[in-house]
Amino acid sequence: MRRESHGKSLMNRYLLTLFILSVPITTNALNLDGVIDAEWENAISYELSFEIDPALNGKSTLKTTALVQYDNEYLYIGFKVYGDPQKLYGTYRSRDTGFNEDYVALILDPYNDNRVNLGIGVTSMGSQLDWKHLSSRDDDASWNILFFSKTQITDWGYTAELQIPFSELQFDEKDINKFRLGFIRKSYEKGIATLFSDFKTDPSLNCTLCTADKVLELEGIKKSKRKYFYPYFTANQAGNRDSGEFKTSNPDLELGVSGLYDVSAKSFLEFTINPDFSQVEADAPQIDVNETFALRYPEKRTFFLEGLDLLKNTLGTVYTRSINNPQNALKFIQQNDNSTFLLLSSIDESSPYQSSSLYRSYLTNAGKSRVTIARYKKSLPNVSNIGLLVTNRDYDAGGDSTLLELDGIINFLDYYSLEFDLAQSDSTEPNTNNIDTSDTFSKHTYELDGESFTGDAHNIRISRDKDDFFTGIRFKKVSEGFRADVGYIRQAAYKEANFWTRKAFRFDSTIRLISLRASNQNRYDLEGNKVRDRYEYAVRMETSKNLYLNFETKLDLSETYYQYNFGKKSKTNFSIDYYPSEKWFFNSNSEIGEEIAYSIDEPIIADLKSINNGVYYKPNNNLVIGFNSRYYELKDPDTNKKLFAGSIDSISSSYSFNNDLIIKAKLEKNEFQDHYFLESLIKWAPNPYIIFYAGGAQFFNKSEFSTDNDLRLETSNIYLKFQYFYSL
Repeated sequence: MRRESHGKSLMNRYLLTLFILSVPITTNALNLDGVIDAEWENAISYELSFEIDPALNGKSTLKTTALVQYDNEYLYIGFKVYGDPQKLYGTYRSRDTGFNEDYVALILDPYNDNRVNLGIGVTSMGSQLDWKHLSSRDDDASWNILFFSKTQITDWGYTAELQIPFSELQFDEKDINKFRLGFIRKSYEKGIATLFSDFKTDPSLNCTLCTADKVLELEGIKKSKRKYFYPYFTANQAGNRDSGEFKTSNPDLELGVSGLYDVSAKSFLEFTINPDFSQVEADAPQIDVNETFALRYPEKRTFFLEGLDLLKNTLGTVYTRSINNPQNALKFIQQNDNSTFLLLSSIDESSPYQSSSLYRSYLTNAGKSRVTIARYKKSLPNVSNIGLLVTNRDYDAGGDSTLLELDGIINFLDYYSLEFDLAQSDSTEPNTNNIDTSDTFSKHTYELDGESFTGDAHNIRISRDKDDFFTGIRFKKVSEGFRADVGYIRQAAYKEANFWTRKAFRFDSTIRLISLRASNQNRYDLEGNKVRDRYEYAVRMETSKNLYLNFETKLDLSETYYQYNFGKKSKTNFSIDYYPSEKWFFNSNSEIGEEIAYSIDEPIIADLKSINNGVYYKPNNNLVIGFNSRYYELKDPDTNKKLFAGSIDSISSSYSFNNDLIIKAKLEKNEFQDHYFLESLIKWAPNPYIIFYAGGAQFFNKSEFSTDNDLRLETSNIYLKFQYFYSL
């Protein structure tokens, strides 16, 4: 081991001494059994000496040792995790769902430039975790690689082994490669979710390994090309009640294929032909009875997950679920020394079309289209970056839309950050005339009648982050004619100025952390008329009893909706998360106060009551039972009449035979849509590419023809999918 001076970086915030670790290559293949034994006697070891959350760089009170060794094809990571095995939070569960349990992980920067930090870990019960952290503030758990792991529970804690193929990592091929690395452990033994690490951290920095001081020197490693091929088969049978009679369709059988090919050490190509992008598990229902804007749902489809982190921006100009029913899709990603390029192309058989105004959005289907997305992102010194985005959508029904966007993050003067997002769109509407509205903008209509127009949008954010004190200001504008046909623009035709400040206080007592936040939002129409003046105040508290409390008040001094002008109104939110033991979890969220009833003929300020309660019970490592109830009510304060009232209640259960094979069932009652929903699923997924699903969903409604209001089946769907993985 030798030391290498890193010099001044991060605008002189840190003067790091990097420890260059030359690990001897191992000649014996590791027996992956989760046991740390004589196979690890020549490995380099690290101690996770710091508690980084909720204490900030305090001394670790739980012992954790990480071990590292490698051969030509694999990086091997071992962990010895000490603690009370009776206090472990762990359950057999599917991949990337165990972030709220005990786990250990490697944090890796294969380029040693703080551009991309990779997290690869495993829970105490063996569930795999992997995520990507770019030079931004969000972790992306959609990133997946093929790696191998095993854990063992011991009488003093647990052990873990990870085997990571170099072929799954993007890096420069050199005689000697230098990977910066660090290690983290999450534990609930101290009565609060606690993170330990082998390096000190700074919460104001937007990269995980900026303050890590260890670089792993690897000699003679091989990066074999991935040639993955995964065909699939699906069978789907639907049933519907038509004219009082329930009829089932003939089974719909589909074949398709996807694949991944490494063009070079720095680039890969991913394709899919006749893909199955149906939702195996239904999206969680959202209460939309008083909502005038289109709803957004998370991306879950495997093909779109790789590279999703590159497409995120503050304006939301890329929303991959807008590629609704692709006939085929092709994606190319190249990661160079200090830049990344992505190209995505697809033919969409059924294209959603969204246009938004100041007070509502319009959503319809514009038919078949061709989608192209190109993204370039370049790393700059001081963990900064700049990017360029181009999107295009061309409709068979006529019309197209092109968007050009420049964005970036510039860190300067030690603790300051400038985040900017500038976009311009040029659109010609498809000529389908399937939006029924008389609303207009800038002499144009929102109807799809082939009109052409341009628009622009920007989002500029300046912040100062130092230790546990954060403050910033943001300016945003979205013009009337701005369109992002492959994105999600919830609202348009407005300007906005935001200010916020937050301060955290840390303690070594029952109360571990208190966070105070205040913000102000001023929203204007494009003529400069104020449409909202909002103040928010929040307090968050974390305790050593696994109890988390949050209190928030929103005070609107004024708000305008169309021709209606409303005065002062407020609402208060209180939430609690409580883990009394490793077997139980409770959460509750209540909101009371005043809210505008937008979706009635004459909008008024109504009395709001919203209650969301959840209870989850884990009797053993295999079974989880949950109950959730969401109630929403708006009431006219003058007449005491309920304008909107109802609940969505559900009970769910899952039984995991292991981390690969899981059975799920869910029963849901939705009073807003007046139906019952039953969903069941068998899922086997030993890795991200091998998948077996068998399940179904049924909707029940109360019969209008029955005197006793019996439930009857209205729609049904039975689904089977099998996808297998070949490495050529």
